[in-house]
Amino acid sequence: MSMKKTHGNLKLILFILPVILLLVFNSFKKPGISDRVLGKWQYALYLNRGVGRYGQKEVDAIKTSVLNFDKDKIYFNDVTFIDTCFYMDLQSMPFFERENKKPSFFLDGPLAIKYSEDLLSKFIRLDFNCQQNGFGTFYLNGDTLILNSTGGVTFFFTKVKPSPTRSFAEDQERELVDGTGFLSYFSMIEEGSFKGQVSGILKIVSANGDSLSVNYHSEPAFLSIVHDPAEVYDVSFKNYQVESLGKQVQVNYQTYAFANEFQVRLDGMPYKLGGIDGGCDLVINGLSYEYSSNDKSEYLLLHFTKDVGLRLDGKGQDPAIIIKKGSMLMFKINFAGMVSTKTN
Repeated sequence: MSMKKTHGNLKLILFILPVILLLVFNSFKKPGISDRVLGKWQYALYLNRGVGRYGQKEVDAIKTSVLNFDKDKIYFNDVTFIDTCFYMDLQSMPFFERENKKPSFFLDGPLAIKYSEDLLSKFIRLDFNCQQNGFGTFYLNGDTLILNSTGGVTFFFTKVKPSPTRSFAEDQERELVDGTGFLSYFSMIEEGSFKGQVSGILKIVSANGDSLSVNYHSEPAFLSIVHDPAEVYDVSFKNYQVESLGKQVQVNYQTYAFANEFQVRLDGMPYKLGGIDGGCDLVINGLSYEYSSNDKSEYLLLHFTKDVGLRLDGKGQDPAIIIKKGSMLMFKINFAGMVSTKTN
């Protein structure tokens, strides 16, 4: 009886063991191209080639839509000028499959200006069998999906993260929320100094009710990129700086990895809020950011969509000053004039 029971247990173990090994193997298996691409993607940035059939109307429609990459079709929500692409297979291909490995504006559009040959060689071109492809060519660069569209505009998308279990009201109350990254020309630069200008208005209210409005009309601005020697989450810190009112008001906006920080220095006292700490994956709730560029400059629009409180030196329970809803800064940073700049 004991022998039969032992034999039965052995058969059961031999049956279950392959299943367990398969599960363990799958848990350690690196995500394939489908795992990385399939899902919903939201607009982050666009570059205009200057020649093509897409105007601002088409660009705005894509900016406010969601790109859906399903296992058998690709489509935009509520975009009528691009048909759904039905495909049979999805494969990853090298960026430079052609004989000439040099970036070409004629073949690659704005990507040839934005990225070096070395960086482009690391891109993955997505190849799918779609007879009527009204989209263009898709590339994957890390966690960024790039569409070199047939309309003459290059779009950048970030993947939509699964909805958190928090309610909308709870999310609105949070000071910091999950970041999705910064699709900037300067994102992979290790160090350098860039000049530019800033325009806009900053409306500040102190805890005791005093108010201050700072207007910027093409004031001098600077982007200082400081290398992170440890390169824990990013290669460098990007610091946007502007001074006004006889240096009584200094603004510093910083990004690193997936996080940002906004600081205002009033009469030498620093007031700030940000997520550049810990996992470096949180951004300020109520501060939107949008990048665009031409062949000479990159533009960064910072827009406060709600009141945002800053604490003295980032510490304490209650905000010491409030940046009022509607405050807006537009940085124009020139590509020229780079100092001791390196790229990966």
